[in-house]
Amino acid sequence: MSGAQAKDLKMIDALGGLEEALDGAAALAGLPRSPKVVGPHRKLSIMDLLRNQLDLRGWTGVAPLSLMKTPLYLMD
Repeated sequence: MSGAQAKDLKMIDALGGLEEALDGAAALAGLPRSPKVVGPHRKLSIMDLLRNQLDLRGWTGVAPLSLMKTPLYLMD
């Protein structure tokens, strides 16, 4: 589906890119146009993503065997 088709079906309000979306959000929030956008301060590791996905926020050790979906084989 194209953006024009989505607009015709009233799935979106307007066509545009990131800058237009930021300006629209700023207007709705009563902020000045072209607000400063601050990205994340650090990149997430794969372990951070897994902890968040599995709701294991305080967990830092090795996964219990019940969490492992496939067998783990260690070889020399």
